[in-house]
Amino acid sequence: MSRELYEALRALEHCAKAARKQAKQVYSRRETAKALAAPPYEVDVDGQRISSWIPEDPARAQTPRLADSDKVLALVRLWSAWAGAPEPNPRYWNNLIENAQPQRLPRSSSEVGWPIGALTDPYALEVHPAIEVAGQATGLPAYVRRDHDARLDEAVRRAEGGQSTLAVLVGGSSTGKTRACWEALHKLRDSRKRWRLWHPIDPGRPEAAAETLSQIGPRTVVWLNETQFYLSPEGLGERVAAGLRELLRDPSRGPVLVLGTLWPEYWAALTTAPPAGSPDPHAQVRALLTGVGIHVPESFSDREVDAVRRSASGDARLALAGQQAADGRITQFLAGVPALLERYHNAPPVAKALIHVAMDVRRLGLSFALPYELLHDAAPGYLTDQQWDEAGDDWLERALAYVAAPCRGVRGPVTRVRPRPGRPAPATPCYRLADYLEQHGRESRRGLVIPGALWEALAHRAPAEARPQIAKAAQERGVLGHAQALYEADLDDPESLVGMADLLAESERLEEAISYYERAAEAGHPHALWRAGYFLEETGQAQRAILFYVRAAEAGESFGWTSAGLLLADNAQSDEDREQALTYCRRAVEAGDETSLTAMGTVLQSIGRSQEALDRYRAAVEAGDDDAVALVGELLREMGLLEEALDWCRSHADSLLLETGTVLQQMGRTQEALDWYRAAAENGTALASQYGGDLLCAEGRRDEALDSYRRACTPYAWGQAGLLLKDKFPEAETRTREALTWYRDAEDTGTAAALERTARLLAQAELTDEALGWYERAADAGSFFALIDGGDLLGKAGRTDEALRWFWRSANSGYSDARSRAVHVLWEAGRAGEADRLALHGWDADGQIRR
Repeated sequence: MSRELYEALRALEHCAKAARKQAKQVYSRRETAKALAAPPYEVDVDGQRISSWIPEDPARAQTPRLADSDKVLALVRLWSAWAGAPEPNPRYWNNLIENAQPQRLPRSSSEVGWPIGALTDPYALEVHPAIEVAGQATGLPAYVRRDHDARLDEAVRRAEGGQSTLAVLVGGSSTGKTRACWEALHKLRDSRKRWRLWHPIDPGRPEAAAETLSQIGPRTVVWLNETQFYLSPEGLGERVAAGLRELLRDPSRGPVLVLGTLWPEYWAALTTAPPAGSPDPHAQVRALLTGVGIHVPESFSDREVDAVRRSASGDARLALAGQQAADGRITQFLAGVPALLERYHNAPPVAKALIHVAMDVRRLGLSFALPYELLHDAAPGYLTDQQWDEAGDDWLERALAYVAAPCRGVRGPVTRVRPRPGRPAPATPCYRLADYLEQHGRESRRGLVIPGALWEALAHRAPAEARPQIAKAAQERGVLGHAQALYEADLDDPESLVGMADLLAESERLEEAISYYERAAEAGHPHALWRAGYFLEETGQAQRAILFYVRAAEAGESFGWTSAGLLLADNAQSDEDREQALTYCRRAVEAGDETSLTAMGTVLQSIGRSQEALDRYRAAVEAGDDDAVALVGELLREMGLLEEALDWCRSHADSLLLETGTVLQQMGRTQEALDWYRAAAENGTALASQYGGDLLCAEGRRDEALDSYRRACTPYAWGQAGLLLKDKFPEAETRTREALTWYRDAEDTGTAAALERTARLLAQAELTDEALGWYERAADAGSFFALIDGGDLLGKAGRTDEALRWFWRSANSGYSDARSRAVHVLWEAGRAGEADRLALHGWDADGQIRR
């Protein structure tokens, strides 16, 4: 591993550890692994894996694979949250991981794809066909260039000039993204060098890309239309992104040109960093897409519409678009979007029900083609009793005929998927939703309840391989009955056993959960025993938890020894217990779990043997363990040896700027401490500005403290700033205006993140109604975190039923923590019975707490 990545991880771990200890909270790599395994992270990174990345001896460090970047970034986000640091920069960390990869020998590559000159059918590359007009020849209409074409041309020129390049066109459905990419290929067709094009689709888009990317050679166009299909799937999307990043940076395989298209909502989902403490499933994807988006406007400008009209001679379709397209939406008109929306809005109830089924399946993140039986079983749940009574016996056939009928020559709202010759035909007819209606449904149906009939249909009619994803979607939304049914349908799979056990454990049905963990272990999944121990420990059953940790270790999960040792030390009743805890840690060392070395030091400290721990840390420093440098200073400070601690920190000032300031502050040397905090902040430690703000606030220098908190930009700093604003500006109107100056961009951009930041600051300043308005705006812009924060705020204001509605809306948007937050608000409101029911059984499909 590169020294830079190793040192960055060790330094961040130290900050997290120091902050936890300062807050009187336990820190260990065991705790780290537990936190990563639990919501909201839910990534499987055990202590052994962490220790392999950052062992005490840097010479033994193993480099994280590119495929593990999401796990490293989850670890970084967790430690940053514990340290009170701002959201880490994924690009910085991804660059560290990339630069740490071992150098690879150039690979020979077979030719993949087809010569560009042989590609003459734009529809084979998924360019939308245009509307049909009587008397008009078929084929693509004349192309009218727009502003984004110039940027796309520049990307093509870079590739032709020898520089591997990625360009992703970002715009709504039917805005001309794929057509623009097709037109850009003309320059490569005319190139003197022979270019090829590869469009991965078989056996599935992400699978094809992941399997074949390593074979791509120079002068290849990688055609990733509908890029979300390649980059969104959990796990596999990160693998594809990592492979593309490797391809783009490997000079032996370049130049290549990667062209993609995305809707804005997919772009936002894939590129927006999650809040601190939340899972980060798209770290590699975000690093890949940073700086490569090319915006494609929804509408043509007046100048561009004039160009359409000038180009319309001889093409009745362009002439009609120039005359009738509303608000400059030329490409949508040509793609039949107005007719498509008209068909949808005017659909009979049964046909509209089919469209809503398809929209909601896509809204759940499921991408499979829709089987006939699923539509048959789910659609009645979208109809009133009267509508169902009036539907007739042939309701499904008539509805399918309506939604499949072409709209001005383009595909109807829901159409049958026909396999190409040579491809296996599905056992039952399958259907797909029109792209534009998928986008429209995500917006118009955001947060709407998924009917129970759809959950039932998915459980029985969806492809078997999709069940885990469906179960997870149901569990995230708190619809536990349906999630449980899906897990139970596939209990031959150890992962389904663990999923079922986790669901039960998180619903406080731990004894039932343990039986499933036992079954999973018997089926060859020893980590299930560790998870049983984790939940037992969380419920205060330390002795039983230790037994499960030991069983997990004996079954090959070596981290179990460390978990058992640390937990026994935390609950030791005698010297014998303490010695046994150290024995467990020694067993972990023998088993190869590097975290046990730190665990032994933690145990020694916890039982008051500080000098032994200090000696161990000093020896580790001499062996080259940079993390131990901070541990020595921290322990000296805890032992009251402040002068020695100060000397130690100053002698290692390159890595202990923040710690030096902390020691000086403890010694009462305020100005010197502030100077060190400023130096640490200038060196990139945002937490230093927070510490400086606290010290300035304690000294009564509140204006300076406010500026320091502004630079820190952490949730804690927002809270402190809100309190200062409240004191400084007693009048609510003035305070609101001052608070809004912090995030003035929110008014201009309307992005969910900006709106939510403003709402949080207003909430901290106790401007509740104003904050709720901003949270609502953030939710409308697509943030379910805003719904959670708004629900918390309503709960604190005693508006419990309103809070529950906000949490249910958030759950329907897919936020898995919504149910636990709702349980907490119910408890705080004294509604213990409802809280218990919600914790145990979740919601019904209609949002009522199950009984």
